[in-house]
Amino acid sequence: MLKWALIGLLAVALIVVGSILALPWLLDTPAIQAYIQQAAGHALGRPVKFDSLSITALPLPTVRLRGLQVAEDPAFGSAPVMTVAEGRMRIRLWSLFQGRVDLANLLLQEPRVHVVEDAAGHLNIATLGDSGGPGPAAPPRVGKGRPAAPVTAAVPLTRIRIANGTVDYDTPARRVTVDRINLTVTQSAGGLRAVGEAQGPGGVKLTIADAVVTLASGRPVGDAQMRATIEVESRDVSAAAAALGVSTGVSGPLEGRLELAGTMKRLTASG
Repeated sequence: MLKWALIGLLAVALIVVGSILALPWLLDTPAIQAYIQQAAGHALGRPVKFDSLSITALPLPTVRLRGLQVAEDPAFGSAPVMTVAEGRMRIRLWSLFQGRVDLANLLLQEPRVHVVEDAAGHLNIATLGDSGGPGPAAPPRVGKGRPAAPVTAAVPLTRIRIANGTVDYDTPARRVTVDRINLTVTQSAGGLRAVGEAQGPGGVKLTIADAVVTLASGRPVGDAQMRATIEVESRDVSAAAAALGVSTGVSGPLEGRLELAGTMKRLTASG
C-alpha cells in the first residue's frame, strides 16, 4: 500500500514539474503581452510598451518584460516619462491549475522617472492614473492559438519592489536627481504603503520610514493623498546645499526628519 502511495506521489510530482517546465510553450505569450500592455496602460492612463516579453519556468514561473516605456503627457514632450530596464512578475502556480494566469509581486529593475515642473507649477506626472472606463478584455489562452479553454488573467499586484531606481526632477531653474532608490510598496487598508531608501543630491541618505499614498478610483496621481516620514542624513550639509544651487556658509553633518503631507501635486513639508 505504501509502495503504491509513493508511486502516486511521485507521478503527481512529475506532472507538476513537467507542467511548470512546459509553461513557456503552453501559455499564449503574445496574448499575455497584449493583456499586460493594455492593463498597464489602463492603470496609468498612458500608452505603455516594451521591447520583449518572455516566460521562464525556473526557479519560479515568471513573466519578464524588457525595455518598458511609459509615454509622456503630450503637453510636456515626446520622450517617455518612465523607462524600466527589466520588469518581472511571478505567475501564481495554484491559479494556473485553476485555468487562470494570475500575476503578482512586480519587480522593477533600474526604473528611471523623469518628473518635469513647468513655469506655472504643473507636473507632468500629475495626469498619470486610471483612465476610467472598462479595463482590457481579450483574456489569453493556453495553447498558443490552438483550440483550448480560455484563461482569465488578473494582475493583483499586492507587492511592488523597485531596485536601483532614479528620479530626475526638472524645474525651470535646475535639475535634482534622486538615485539608488530601493523601495517596497505593498497594499494596505489605507492605500499603498512604501518603505525603503534612496540617495539625494550631494550624497544625502534618505530613509523612507513610512509613506502612505491613497489613490481614488478614476482620479489622476496628482490628486492622490500622501503622508510620509523621511529620515535625512548627510555627512556634509554644504555638499547637499551646493548640489541644489544654494550657498549656506555652513558645513558639517546633518541628521533630521521630514514629515510630508498633502496631495502629490501639493505637498507640504515640516521638520
